[in-house]
Amino acid sequence: MSDGKTAFATVLVIGFLILTGLGYFIPIPPDNVKTLDGAMVALGTALGAAVMALLRNTKSDDIARENTGKAFDAIAASSTPPPAPPPIVPLNLTDAEIER
Repeated sequence: MSDGKTAFATVLVIGFLILTGLGYFIPIPPDNVKTLDGAMVALGTALGAAVMALLRNTKSDDIARENTGKAFDAIAASSTPPPAPPPIVPLNLTDAEIER
C-alpha cells in the first residue's frame, strides 16, 4: 500500500467483507431478508464504484505524472548556476609581435 488511495480502497473492501461475513453468521429475521438483500446489493454497487474511482489510472494521469517529473528536473537544472568561465591568461608578446 504505497499511497493513500490504495489504503482507503483496501479498508473499504475489508469493511464490506466483514459486514457481509457478520450477516452470514448472525441470523436475520425473515421479515428483513428482502430489505437487507437490497441494501447489500446497493452497498456492493456503491463500493465497487468507489473503489474503481479511487484506483483508476488513465493515460492523462500517466502523462501528468511524467510532466511533473520533467518540470521538477527543469526547475532543478535552472536553479544551478552556470559554470564559471575559464580564467583569462595574458599573452606574453614581444614588441616585434605587437607591431605586426
